[in-house]
Amino acid sequence: MDPVPLQNDDNFSTLGVTVPCGSVGDNIISLSGSSYSTPIAVGIAANILDHAAGMQNEGKLTADQRQKLHTYEGMKAVFELMACHTDDYDYLAPWNLWCETSMPDVRIDSLALAVAWSSAASVSTRPPAYPRTRTLVSLHPSKVQALSDPDYNLWRINGSAPAPARFSANGLGFTLSTTEAGVKLSGGVNKPVYTKPLPSVGQRLIGTGITTKADGGSIKLTITGLPAGQHSISTWHNSWADLDKIPTVAVTIDGVSKIAGRPQSARERNMFDSAASFAFFESTGGTVKVVYKPTGGNIYLNGFEIDSESVGRQIRFPRPEHRSGNVPAKNGAVTASWLPTFDVDGGTFNVYLGTSPDKLNNVAKKLVNPKITFRGLSSGKTYYWRVDVYSSWDGIVHLGRTWSFRVA
Repeated sequence: MDPVPLQNDDNFSTLGVTVPCGSVGDNIISLSGSSYSTPIAVGIAANILDHAAGMQNEGKLTADQRQKLHTYEGMKAVFELMACHTDDYDYLAPWNLWCETSMPDVRIDSLALAVAWSSAASVSTRPPAYPRTRTLVSLHPSKVQALSDPDYNLWRINGSAPAPARFSANGLGFTLSTTEAGVKLSGGVNKPVYTKPLPSVGQRLIGTGITTKADGGSIKLTITGLPAGQHSISTWHNSWADLDKIPTVAVTIDGVSKIAGRPQSARERNMFDSAASFAFFESTGGTVKVVYKPTGGNIYLNGFEIDSESVGRQIRFPRPEHRSGNVPAKNGAVTASWLPTFDVDGGTFNVYLGTSPDKLNNVAKKLVNPKITFRGLSSGKTYYWRVDVYSSWDGIVHLGRTWSFRVA
């Protein structure tokens, strides 16, 4: 009978691991009988599979041996070995997590758990997926000529009309309004950035934006259509005009303070160096109210993204630049490079490539250097690529953006 493969909805507690030598790792994981923390077990399994790939490359495992780790029988056997022989099997995971008693407060959030589970449950080389609700909106004053950009949902806002302004995208509804009666929304543009943009650095996103006509006015963003559960919002705060003094922004969501005293920016030329706020929040399935309150000047909103990764945890300045055409290839090879993230110390890179943004396949895992050579590319084809950042400190994978280029 063929081994039963692990499935996405399987619970590791059904493995029924029996460990004669008893409990291992107080407060972390108990392998006594079949009771242990499923999230931690999933993280361990993901680490095992990651290391197994490296062991195969080093000739320590055959392809068939590695494949067995993707079955109930194979993973169960490894868990039983680890429970009784941890000193002999330290190479299976980087932190010896199953017997590390000095880390009773190990936390794996929902995103990390989903990524770990997808790694442990399947031999698929596809990248972890963003939620269906991921939505990027660019805020655009109606007085500025609208230039299309397929990466964003463009929300044109009439600054001469009393707030609120309304918009919908991806099944979500948005309302933008001021919190003071009679105060109108306004906006502007940084023309050199907006009219000659580099798509890979988001210049059209941060080159225009919305503010208020009254100094110190707050702006409220109302969101409908989000399912109940945890969500996130990123917002860019970059003025299109020079400022004598940089105002700060405070963000509250449904009355709960999320960010306070975050400096905004002025006339930055890319989405990575522009000021941005990022916050998680819980939705009950109803209306979500986000309030942006400035101190020391106006509030500036260029755009926002629902259910994505913080821009500070994503790679920066990818090359080839996004949507580049006629990229030269030498013998079917193109070298891609990028700058590391701002906010992930000691991060390594998981790289994906494909001929469709929905069909990317893993071509490298845990790269240390921010560079890779794609080989076997065909002239005239468009390729899509993505780099996720793996944090060795906490095991979380931070999902990246998808870029594209066309081979000459």
